[in-house]
This record gives sequence, C-alpha cells and structure tokens, in this order.
Amino acid sequence: MRDPRRVSVARQGVSLWATDYLCGQIEFGGISMEEPDDSKSDGRTQLAITIDRDGELFENKQTWIWCEACQIDTGELILPITLQSDDAKEWADLAAINSDLGFAKVCFSKALEAGPEKQGSYRAFVNAGLMSYARAFDKGRRSTKLHPEQFPHWPESARKLHDHLFALRQKHVAHSVNEYEYCDPIGVIVLDKNRQRKMGLIGFGVISLMAVGMSDAMLKGAIELVDDISGRVNGRADTLGRRVYAALKEHLDGGGAWEISPVARLPQSATKIRTR
Repeated sequence: MRDPRRVSVARQGVSLWATDYLCGQIEFGGISMEEPDDSKSDGRTQLAITIDRDGELFENKQTWIWCEACQIDTGELILPITLQSDDAKEWADLAAINSDLGFAKVCFSKALEAGPEKQGSYRAFVNAGLMSYARAFDKGRRSTKLHPEQFPHWPESARKLHDHLFALRQKHVAHSVNEYEYCDPIGVIVLDKNRQRKMGLIGFGVISLMAVGMSDAMLKGAIELVDDISGRVNGRADTLGRRVYAALKEHLDGGGAWEISPVARLPQSATKIRTR
C-alpha cells in the first residue's frame, strides 16, 4: 500500500487524506474542498471536491454514514476503502439514481416558480428536469437502472405521466424525432380585395412549433412522481446498506484485507465525451 498524501487542510484536528492516484490526477487543474454540512441530522457527512481540468468542471463527492461512535484523535486518518460486492455496487448505483431524481425535482420546482413567461430559464429548467429524470430509467454505465414495472402501485395516471416524461426526453429534448417540433419553410405574398395575388413574393421565412414546457398541473404531477420513486429507491438502498455494512464489518473484524479507494477518478481524456 502506497503512502497517502494530504490534499486538504485539517478540520477540527482530523485530516482527510487521499492516495497518490488523486495527487497525480490533479496536476493539470485546481481543487477545492467544501466544509461538511454540520446541520444534517441523519448521520451523514459529505465532502465535495470540485476539479477544473482544461475548463471542464468535475464535482466529486464523498458521502458516508456514521455507523459507529469512536474517538478520532489529531494525526489519525479517515480513509475511504473500496467495496466490490454486488450489493455495494447496486447501493452506489441507487445513490447516483437518487441524485438524478433530486436534481429533476429541483428543476421541475424551479420551472413552476419561473413560469412560461420567463421563456429562457423556464425551458432550461423543464429540459434539465426531463433529462435528469430519464437518466434514472435509461441504460448507461450503471449496472442498475429503474423500470416502470418496479412500481406496480402506480395508478394508470402515474404510469401515463412517466411514459410521457420519458418519451418527451427521448424523442424531443435529447433527439429531434417526434412531431413536438417542426420548422416549415414558407413564402409570403399579398392578396388584393378580390383575393388575387397583388404582386410578387414579398418575403420568405418559416413557421415553427416546439414543445417548450408543461402545464403547472403536469409539473406538480412530475414532482409527486419523483417523490414516490425516491421513496422506493431509498427503501431499497436502506435494505442494501444494512447488508453491505454487516458484510464489511464481518470481513474487517475477521482480519480481511482492504484497499484505499481513490478520492476521484477522472476520464482518461478530456475529449472522450466528444468522440464517443
């Protein structure tokens, strides 16, 4: 095991340390550390790291639940260690899914506050909310994703709303596929009182239509749907978390090996997302 290096200042006499892996990765950019939120009462601690690489910002968070009370003295280290079990991976996937759902709720709520009158910010909030909502159900690098079949308690109205939100994201916001958007070319002429064309072409342009938002009722329904999904996800995560903790505690108490987890893992290339 390599010696860790400190990358943040000590807080309340306890140092947060990271491995050489992170120290090697941040040579190209800056790094900043936010203070944990002491106002939280659910036993969680969160440290947020923002990394700037060639103008691209990455937010890396460490969030953990305090399970056992212990004395941590000055000079002692708090280290993250890797977990590889299927339960642990699903638990982490659910945390990422909940993050997407939380952001979707924020966006839908902000759209309600802004209203269609503020077209720019309103449309931005709606589109961002739809994108984030669909990520929870769409395929990707996560091994876990949600399926509508996991929510048999939904009434027909909730299922139809989910299908609409997902299709709106897939077929309109993310890709121009369906008829929620069109832009037709037109010419402009003038007819006299006898409805005869008076002169030649006086102009040309387009007639367009584009879906830019949802009614207040639909936005409120989307927020309620997100709350319901998040509740179910949290329930599953709680069950998995108890199993992960019990298994890890048994492993460590039995003298099992452990390995330091990197605090941040960045893509190998800044252009990876552009060349995919």
